[in-house]
Amino acid sequence: MLCAMAYLEGVNEQSSNERATILAEMKTATAHYNENMRKGMTKSLKSVVNSKKINVVGREKHVLGKDQVQRFEKAIEDVS
Repeated sequence: MLCAMAYLEGVNEQSSNERATILAEMKTATAHYNENMRKGMTKSLKSVVNSKKINVVGREKHVLGKDQVQRFEKAIEDVS
């Protein structure tokens, strides 16, 4: 979920993401995605919101938390 959001925000330059958009992006990672991820998405979203990895910015709108943005930026920098 976090990688999908990082892609949507970093590459597609989306300012926030709805659950359906995040799920659609997760499904593109066919080597990693499985149906259980969809079934557990509500619980997973609550967990990452509670841990401050993502923030809720509106009704069903989510963005990566600042620490996660920095984490992904560093990971990209390290492989560049």
